[in-house]
Amino acid sequence: QYVYLSGTSMAAPHVAGVAALVWQLNPSFSVKQVTDRILSTARPAPGVAGKCATGGILNARAALAAGAAPNSAPVVTITAPVSGALIPSGLATLFTGTASDAEDGDLSALIAWTSDVSGLIGTGASVSKVLPDAIHNVTASVVDSANISRYATTSITVGAIPTPPLNVVASNPTKGNALIRWTDTSNNEVNFQIWRQTKSATGTWTKDTYITVNANVVSYTDKSGVGTFRYQVRSQNRLGSSAWTLGNEVIVK
Repeated sequence: QYVYLSGTSMAAPHVAGVAALVWQLNPSFSVKQVTDRILSTARPAPGVAGKCATGGILNARAALAAGAAPNSAPVVTITAPVSGALIPSGLATLFTGTASDAEDGDLSALIAWTSDVSGLIGTGASVSKVLPDAIHNVTASVVDSANISRYATTSITVGAIPTPPLNVVASNPTKGNALIRWTDTSNNEVNFQIWRQTKSATGTWTKDTYITVNANVVSYTDKSGVGTFRYQVRSQNRLGSSAWTLGNEVIVK
């Protein structure tokens, strides 16, 4: 009878079987040559891209094709943008890269650029595209004449600096505590930063303290202790910080 099973325990015997067939056709192969043959002939599969060494699925036919010597896999390099790049909203991102292998030479013109958010960006050694605000994991992939695929990845953030909060108000609701409230005007912050200053006996503002709270939070209780304080609040994301919004002075008792 037949049943459907999955997992590495099922994948391993399939790979072992193809290894045996490759070795039968090429008895002089070393272990590395057998391994290289299996890895270099894997069929590209988006579902496993980035999850295993080849980004593909075992391909017995390709591994055994005419007993041919292993074909070199392409080498793909992304030259721009660097991973972690921050791109302001509305500006085009320039993607550049190279790809080549020993049998086919320069394959850069065949590079396919794909975003996990926007899908296909374009094809070629250089592609410029305005992408929507998001964190984009971008793959540059190429397939050579032997149907061997390789890829490189980069991650970029596209967006705008968040707008500053409004209506910053501080009060003393309970002993030794200051309650700071504000209005959230942005939809792309990753956190808010609160700046606390203490008023000295001479009237100057000292003792700068910075407090970070999560996105979409609109109030914070500061265990400030007794004194006169003022608070400013700004919103932040990976692209930068908004202007500070100054609140009122508050006497905490």
